Amino acid sequence: MKKGKAYARYLEQETHRPKSAAEELARQQAEEIEKQELRKGVRDMASERKSHMGLGGLGAVIGCLAGGAVWAFILGQGYITVYGGIIMILLSFGGYKLFSLNMGTDGMPVSVILSIVVLPIATYAGFILLLTNHLSIFSSYPGLPFFDKWQQTWGMLREYKLMGDFFKCLGNGYLYMVVAAGGVYALLWRLDR
Repeated sequence: MKKGKAYARYLEQETHRPKSAAEELARQQAEEIEKQELRKGVRDMASERKSHMGLGGLGAVIGCLAGGAVWAFILGQGYITVYGGIIMILLSFGGYKLFSLNMGTDGMPVSVILSIVVLPIATYAGFILLLTNHLSIFSSYPGLPFFDKWQQTWGMLREYKLMGDFFKCLGNGYLYMVVAAGGVYALLWRLDR
């Protein structure tokens, strides 16, 4: 019993004793190492968590369609903008991450492939809006239902020699998407380091 009390008194004295500079430095270094290990552990847990490809794909589709609507609207107003392709790919990435909670290794390819598939459809819809807003030659075209416009637009693009413009818009969209995807990949790669 006396030994236990004496040891307790010794520990109490040690905790209140002024520390030497070397002991204080060693304590600070140990705390810093512990903080780094904790941060590394949290980052490793986040990267190890698998993404759910089905939910992520659904989110990417929703994001892609929203970005495609923006692209079609901008194109329908008669403009080609850098932002349309960038918005599409970023919304696709964001939708994947939102629904699956982690981008994972399969998130970027799924988002990029979906964006590649949706862009021609969005460009075609944008040309339908453009022809509806600005076509005065064929007066009954603006009054047609959307699905009839969808069927007739391809022939009109060929007839009015707009096919080159269609493929230029499509190429610009792909270029902007590739640049945005590369930028997002580089940013995510840098954050993981």
